[in-house]
Amino acid sequence: MAVLDSVLKAYQSPTRMVHAIGALSALGQESAALNIKRPLLVTDQGIVKAGLLDEALKPLRAAGLEPVVYDQVRANPGIQLVDAGAAYYKKERCDGLIAIGGGSSIDSAKGIGVVAVHGGSIVQYEWGKDPIHSRIPPLVAVPTTAGTGSEVTLWAVITDPDRKIKFNVGGTPNIASWVALIDPQLSVNLPAGVTAGTGMDALTHAIECYTMAYHQPFTDAVAIHAMEYSGRWLRVAYAQGHNLEARYHMSMAAMLAGLSYGTD
Repeated sequence: MAVLDSVLKAYQSPTRMVHAIGALSALGQESAALNIKRPLLVTDQGIVKAGLLDEALKPLRAAGLEPVVYDQVRANPGIQLVDAGAAYYKKERCDGLIAIGGGSSIDSAKGIGVVAVHGGSIVQYEWGKDPIHSRIPPLVAVPTTAGTGSEVTLWAVITDPDRKIKFNVGGTPNIASWVALIDPQLSVNLPAGVTAGTGMDALTHAIECYTMAYHQPFTDAVAIHAMEYSGRWLRVAYAQGHNLEARYHMSMAAMLAGLSYGTD
């Protein structure tokens, strides 16, 4: 796949990537290092019921933070959800964001950050409309699935129910998470069907980015590595949900596939 052309290409990722089995224990430390004192923790009811919210709150409080919970995220988050989250962020005088969940929670947190800084409604910042000229507040993204890779991408996907479409927000480092905190242990209780679906999402992202017109050596490298990990470990994670080696490699596959997007 030749890349010898005259198109100017660039790659930039402002996200610090932290990963380990049990990395959630470092959430308070990583958040405090960003000078966050009162984070809005963005999540969904599934995370609450699974007990993962309580696990996330422990290291935050141990580090002296005062987290505020916004647990209204639903799959395919819509404009109203994001705008309401931004209003709640301001009302509670938060100074940072933590997203724990799948791509919907992380995308919601990114959107909340955009509106909190720039004002208005998230629909104004659909790709090609109003620019995102400033960095969102400090955001620590904690994925609980190995799929979208939103913890490291420069994009958020928001649903517009009136137009019956999903639209992209981002394409700039200003929307990226400040820290991606990846703990594969958070995914061990995922149902097999969710493991398969999210894993195929990661694999598809890698294939898409390896074959895209904007590909370049770095994106090729991480896309290939993501495909290799998915091919080796997705079926194992599906069959053996508590296999931490498989969960670790699929978490890395999702992260690498997310990095392969760049700004395209």
